[in-house]
Amino acid sequence: MYFLSLVFACSEILVYFNITAAQDAFRLTGDSDYMIVGLSFYILVLSCAMILSSNQLFSRSKARELALRSSLGTSQTSISLYLILQVLILFAAAIAVSLAVSTLVLKGLQLYFPDSVVFEISAFGNIGGISCILFLAGWSALLNISFTYINSAAMLLNASRSAKPVEYQSMVRFGNPTPESEKRKQIMSRIFWFVLFLAPAALIHTGSQEPVLFCGISIYAFWRLLHETAEPLLKLIGRKRAFRNARNMITGGMYRYDLQFYRFIIFLIFMNGVFLHALFPYAEGDVFKLHLIQIVYALSMLQMVFLLIVTFRSEAGVRNAWDQQLEQLGFERKDLFLIHAGEIFLLVLTVTLCTLGYIAVICRYFMSEGIIRQDVLVYACAVFAVLMGVFVLTHSGTGKKVKNV
Repeated sequence: MYFLSLVFACSEILVYFNITAAQDAFRLTGDSDYMIVGLSFYILVLSCAMILSSNQLFSRSKARELALRSSLGTSQTSISLYLILQVLILFAAAIAVSLAVSTLVLKGLQLYFPDSVVFEISAFGNIGGISCILFLAGWSALLNISFTYINSAAMLLNASRSAKPVEYQSMVRFGNPTPESEKRKQIMSRIFWFVLFLAPAALIHTGSQEPVLFCGISIYAFWRLLHETAEPLLKLIGRKRAFRNARNMITGGMYRYDLQFYRFIIFLIFMNGVFLHALFPYAEGDVFKLHLIQIVYALSMLQMVFLLIVTFRSEAGVRNAWDQQLEQLGFERKDLFLIHAGEIFLLVLTVTLCTLGYIAVICRYFMSEGIIRQDVLVYACAVFAVLMGVFVLTHSGTGKKVKNV
């Protein structure tokens, strides 16, 4: 799975650089061309974030093996070189596979988009793409070195504890805050971030010339909401509703776990959709740039949903243990199926409402200004719906429950 995530990242980079090279978009002859360069940096940073998530899964899978090598006397330097060698071999194989994949993708894009946009392989595009891939290989090697030196042999024996920061509470307290004041402060903080999340969507409709700035504020507010508001709010709703049956309570608990454990991927999905659709005014009506934003959106979303699927599969052992415990408590196969189906439904609904809701608000304003056409919004919704459908169908836990019901 780690190899496939590398193939996805390398293929997206090669496709992007070959498209821009075919259009001679890196001449930088005008201000509008800087959007292409900025989009290149965005893809590189996004790929680094995706490699960070997938590399954590790769390191966890190697945790016991590395602990055994460490206990046998292997130095940390040798372990780091062993991991780096594996990563470099995987990157070399991923480059070879992604060259073939990017060729097929470009031929498919040529059939879908107008003839005015040229999709072809070029030497300059491959050189630029491979240069960025080599940067990703160095980034991945650095992550593996840090993983080896941060985690001791004892922590490597427990993969769930490895590479996780230690949380502590300070013993120094300033003043004597009462529970009421702390509760009031938390409520005000949640209201503030919620307003900051929604306000830019309204400010865009005032005719702002900087939609990316407003969307950046929303993206940051969404990150804070995931960290500070989502889980406490769901706990409060659970206590207020006082679930009438245990099945709903367990479904709500798993949903809270998903929001906490997968919040980084959820954040990336939201950021990718909102940021890319805020770039349409900078395309200045250029058909090539409009299509380029749509292509980057589709490829990035495909990569993120694949990472979400891989992360869910990595948790299969934990979820099977939960199912066994629930069966011992008297839950039937049908109950387990409904619990997991409800969990996935709530997770997909949350991601869809936040991401597509914001994309729809942005696109509606741009359509009223004549910047884009309605088919852009339809395309965004169709891509998102298809990928979310693939995620639901490939969910390992749900698939097993369907067979057993």
